[in-house]
Amino acid sequence: MDSNRFIPIEEQFKVMADTAPVLIWISGTDKLCYFFNQGWLGFTGRTMEQEYDNGWAEGVHPEDFDRCFEIYNSSFDARKPFRMEYRLKRYDGIYRWLLDNGVPRYAADGSFAGYIGSCIDIDELLTTQRVAEHYISAEALKKEKALNQELLRSNDQLSKAKKGLLDLNDQLELIVEKRTSELSQSESRFRYLIQGAPVAISTLKGRELVIESANELMLKVWGKSSDIIGKRLIDALPEIKDQPFPELLDRVYTSGEPFYGNEVLAQLEHEGTRKESYFNFIFKPLQNSSGQTDAIIVIATKVSEQIHARKKLESIGKRMYSMVMTAPIAMTVLRSHELYIEIVNQPMLHRWDKKNEQVTERPLLEVFPELMNTSYPALLQGVFDTGIPVKIAEVRSPHLHREEYIDFSYEPIHNSDGLVEAILVTVNDITEQVMNRKQLEISEQQAQAMNEELTAINEELNSSNDETMAAIENLKLMQVALEEKIELIEANEKQFRFILNAIPQQVWTASPDGALDYVNEVVCNDFGYSNQQIVGHGWKEFIHPDDLPGCLEKWTNSLQTASEYMVEFRLKFADGSYHWHLGRALPLTEANLPTLWLGTNTNIETQKKNEQQKDEFISIASHELKTPLTSIKAYTQLMARANRDPKLDDLLKKSSGQVANLNKLITELLDVTKINAGKMTYDMSTFDFGQMVEESVEGMQHISLSHELIIVDCQR
Repeated sequence: MDSNRFIPIEEQFKVMADTAPVLIWISGTDKLCYFFNQGWLGFTGRTMEQEYDNGWAEGVHPEDFDRCFEIYNSSFDARKPFRMEYRLKRYDGIYRWLLDNGVPRYAADGSFAGYIGSCIDIDELLTTQRVAEHYISAEALKKEKALNQELLRSNDQLSKAKKGLLDLNDQLELIVEKRTSELSQSESRFRYLIQGAPVAISTLKGRELVIESANELMLKVWGKSSDIIGKRLIDALPEIKDQPFPELLDRVYTSGEPFYGNEVLAQLEHEGTRKESYFNFIFKPLQNSSGQTDAIIVIATKVSEQIHARKKLESIGKRMYSMVMTAPIAMTVLRSHELYIEIVNQPMLHRWDKKNEQVTERPLLEVFPELMNTSYPALLQGVFDTGIPVKIAEVRSPHLHREEYIDFSYEPIHNSDGLVEAILVTVNDITEQVMNRKQLEISEQQAQAMNEELTAINEELNSSNDETMAAIENLKLMQVALEEKIELIEANEKQFRFILNAIPQQVWTASPDGALDYVNEVVCNDFGYSNQQIVGHGWKEFIHPDDLPGCLEKWTNSLQTASEYMVEFRLKFADGSYHWHLGRALPLTEANLPTLWLGTNTNIETQKKNEQQKDEFISIASHELKTPLTSIKAYTQLMARANRDPKLDDLLKKSSGQVANLNKLITELLDVTKINAGKMTYDMSTFDFGQMVEESVEGMQHISLSHELIIVDCQR
């Protein structure tokens, strides 16, 4: 079966087709029909599934079947329009004469796409015409026989016959007038349909393409008013002269074949400014009774926003792909909670010792089952659930048996709704740095041993000149070794700074006493200063004055205790605006003493705004809850004053007490200030447990009328 039959019909066309006052059908390139409008289905009383393929042919009159299919098949093979009359069974079982017009359809690329046809019920018109023809023929035959038999019939009888013909002519004129009125009404409905259609529609008359009609949406697309009705299209829209539309319209008019355009760029002038827009459109020829094209209907839908959005997403995706694939460090992108490997660059493939086709679009845990019982899957799922990035430094690699150390980070990638849709995994091999550091520690121990040895050598210099020269040579060798170590350390430092600049957060380091000595390029870009200027100024100049005292207090405490530093504060950017950040720093210690502080500042402006909205909601909820509660309390007091039944005194008293308790509970639970400050207090007091049980049972008894609640052994 032709695949074209499964292409969804555009919603705009379906609405127009279902409201059109004609029966419409569409077939694919396999000659089988796959769409019938509501007019057709209402006429036959059958479902779309019953009419599919050749199911509709079950309603064709047996005497018309062969002729109907011969015309359809021969026209279809020749790709030519056709017009034929046949009888089709109506929902009540009566066969009605239809006039069926079919034309070939073509896709935007010019390929044949099938046929579309429209049918009009002409049964009344044909019946009237045939009755008239039969009546006239019968009368003529009768008169001829009468003339042959009675040549001398009176002129009076001849006059009566003529009068009968005149009456018949009057009847035919009435029928024609009625049909003309019906056609006029049909045309009015069609114009109303065009004006109210949810898509831009216009009709162009003749080869000159005179604008015969245009609905409001089409005028809006063109940027024109209704004054252009009656003008040539090229005069109303001169800017399209050098665009392909005039040529396409002329081709449709000449060939009688429709043209379908998808996502076509058009440049139209709006208030003197030329703007670019994209459209899906149809140029469909309209034919007169002679089968000749005398007009073209234009149906257009603006799709600029969809195309721009798609291109923007494609651009973002390409930038992300390019960033990952060209990065000098190992990177991969994991999609969804199933951790599908979406993008992976060559450094990461080299680390994994895998080929791209072995890992792409496969779950991470399927490729590396050895990670199943480690903490890494939980860390990744945590990033998806919370949107908080994870960064871990200097850990053993889980993939290799040899000793290897890495720094890695899991950065969330959010979609347009703010939800985490993927994770950017960055892995940096720091094995060489760690090994160099360990080697440096060993070298320092060796240097210390050499120093001790040199001391011993100096003590023996006086005893042996040869031994002195040997010691000098040893010293030179030691100096060369130390210089090599220094160069290696400097290279490692350069690589380390490159990694820090590649991280999307603000990264900084400080000396053991807390003095700022380095910031990465993210800090420089945010603050609008160079590295040296920011280090010289320090953090105080960029922290919001209201947040500075708390930051200094926590920083001083961390310096004194060599403990983790964590604080939330607002930082002033280059444009003067403040943005909330989460600051965190850890000391690098040796012999339990800090030798370096490494810190990051993560932008949490979005989270802060969400918290503010939550606080506003709680405040509003507090007010809305207290308002009806106050009314209940007032009504309870009024009932207590107006009560004359002693039996209700106790119930009203208890009701008032419960309202007071609920009011106190709402006040305490919805105190936003206490919640945010973490100063919720609990008033501890003794109470009578037995009394609480009795009150609870009494309250339940009032709402449980079908059962009796009994308290057993409740001592007070």
